[in-house]
Amino acid sequence: MLQDKQVDIQGSLQEQEDSEPDSSLSQSPNVQDWLSHARSTRTQQHHDNLLRQRELQHQVAEQRKLLQSVANFGEELLNNQTLNGDSEVSIPGGVLLDSETVCPADQLRQRWENLNKDQSTKLQLSLNSLEQDQLSPVLLWSRLSSPSLVFKGEPLGQDSLSPRALFETCSQTLQRITQEAVNDGSLVGSMRGTSVQQQLYSAVSAASSWLDAAENQLLSGPVLLSEHTETQLTNFECLNRQLKIMTREVNLCRDLMAGGAGRQCGRDEQVLMEDTLEGLQERMGLLESTLVQYCDSMKDRLQDHSHVQNELRVLFAALSEHKHQLLKKMAGTVDRPASKQLETLSEVEDSLKEFEQRVAELKTRADGLQSDHIANQELLKLQDAYEELVLMVGSRRSSLNHGLSLKAQYEAALHDLTNLVDTAQDKMAADQKMTVTSVKEVQMLLDKHKEFFQGLECHMILTQTFYSKVCGLVAQRESQVLEETMALAQSVLKQAHRRGVELEGIQESWSRLRGKLPGCVQTVRGRGVQYSNCRPG
Repeated sequence: MLQDKQVDIQGSLQEQEDSEPDSSLSQSPNVQDWLSHARSTRTQQHHDNLLRQRELQHQVAEQRKLLQSVANFGEELLNNQTLNGDSEVSIPGGVLLDSETVCPADQLRQRWENLNKDQSTKLQLSLNSLEQDQLSPVLLWSRLSSPSLVFKGEPLGQDSLSPRALFETCSQTLQRITQEAVNDGSLVGSMRGTSVQQQLYSAVSAASSWLDAAENQLLSGPVLLSEHTETQLTNFECLNRQLKIMTREVNLCRDLMAGGAGRQCGRDEQVLMEDTLEGLQERMGLLESTLVQYCDSMKDRLQDHSHVQNELRVLFAALSEHKHQLLKKMAGTVDRPASKQLETLSEVEDSLKEFEQRVAELKTRADGLQSDHIANQELLKLQDAYEELVLMVGSRRSSLNHGLSLKAQYEAALHDLTNLVDTAQDKMAADQKMTVTSVKEVQMLLDKHKEFFQGLECHMILTQTFYSKVCGLVAQRESQVLEETMALAQSVLKQAHRRGVELEGIQESWSRLRGKLPGCVQTVRGRGVQYSNCRPG
């Protein structure tokens, strides 16, 4: 039975040795597969996000095209409504000419009516676009995060044809007319009124065209490229300042129109021009409020993005420092007892959970901000560094668990070896008192003796092999117990060897005597017959 136990233990050791490389290799691919799967999942999620973003961009672009086509169609309708038949033709600038009779005042009024309708139509289109954004926050958010050309509003320069310069000129004219209105005659006033209408029309038309370009970008399509957020914010703030300047000029013109200068143009014309100016003011007010909203959103995003970037750098540095400390901490426990190593690993794993939570929160914030490509790459590097650290700690725990499993087998082997030594000592003492009656019994005793002590010697080798694999996990006191047990086993083996030699000698002597016994018996019998014949009768 002891021999079978020794063979089973030796077989289990061999299986452990054979499976140890495979086990380490099987664990490593499993962890590597998990790590690779995690990275591929992140890559796939990033790819899906980009696809969804592109779909939103396509939808926004389609909406922009649709709104532009509606605006163009509206302008065509307005122009067509002013046509009175084949007797009228249009020339650039919106002036309609009759082939037979031409009235400049009527032409100018028609142009003002078209411009007034144009302001109303474009204001309504902008309001509809903003209303749709409110109903679809995702669409509005995509405008503030989708890649597109960085908006560059046309500046209100100081040249004579810029909206600002035209309004300044018109304001100066209106101020002069107001001062001279008392002394002017009706004919002169009529001429001045026509001039004011023409100047103001040019200013409002230029401002309207300038607003068209800004509204197309702000209200009909994506406006922010993540990599150029700061530049875009600067452009928007500059545009807002220019818009405020132009708004003051428009307000001044309207105030002057409400005074004596407006009366020089006639009551109906004054009302029409003031309505047109009011429409332009409403468009500018809507654009200004939208700019303020966009600028605030961009400032918030820039601040959040800056916080994410700073936290990313801080977390990356903290993770690198933590990795250095963990390596140092685990290296310091290599020669410590297994219980202490397990305690250290548990502390390390608990500390990693905090990093896991911080990385997850940072990733959620970055996904919400739709950070740029560089920030996403840095976040992926951070996740890779964290997972590498987790993999290192997991590998260390796996190695330690494997060592503890081997130590348990070593302790079982040492316990069995101790029992075998005790049994061997008892067996040696019992063999000294054993009585045999034949050579066959001596042979059986010798065979059992060899079998038992060969098993003891194999178990000593097995125990020593286990110890060589787990010596780093065995305390000094336990190593001393092993040395004492091995020394005692060696002593018993020496005694067993001497006893085996004695049994072999007994068997050999007994076998020789047994071979000589028939001749001796025959000799004795012959001597007995001779003795009988020599007796007196």
